[in-house]
Amino acid sequence: MDQPVNPFRKRPNGQDDNTLPTVDLVGDVTLPPRAPNGATPHPLQQAPQAWTPVAPPTNPLPKGPKSKVLALVLLVFLGIFGAHNFYLKHYKVAVFQLLCGLFLFHSEVAGVLDTVRVIFVLWLVANFLNILRAAGRYSENF
Repeated sequence: MDQPVNPFRKRPNGQDDNTLPTVDLVGDVTLPPRAPNGATPHPLQQAPQAWTPVAPPTNPLPKGPKSKVLALVLLVFLGIFGAHNFYLKHYKVAVFQLLCGLFLFHSEVAGVLDTVRVIFVLWLVANFLNILRAAGRYSENF
């Protein structure tokens, strides 16, 4: 049986070698001969396996108690924007507080808004006390 021609193979003495080697060459590495039918092939000679994605964990971050100190610090410094409620995952209240805070922070109208500002500050004081004693909707976070 004729062996296939290999135009890229040269013998060490510089002469052309017109036959393919009996083993597979991968770069400078010589693989062992192919396994006979029915035998398990060498791992490098196996067909690549299809990649199957792994499902991400359902809860990547552990759910634990929130820091009461951090919630109070956020309330003191960014309470007008509802940062403490965003931290404690009370998103509806947080968005409402954010919108109210932006409106009150940037408004220049006097009179009625002064009363609204006082009410808003009292709301923040009530939030402070509720977080401090973990009462109301804040009882589930600590």
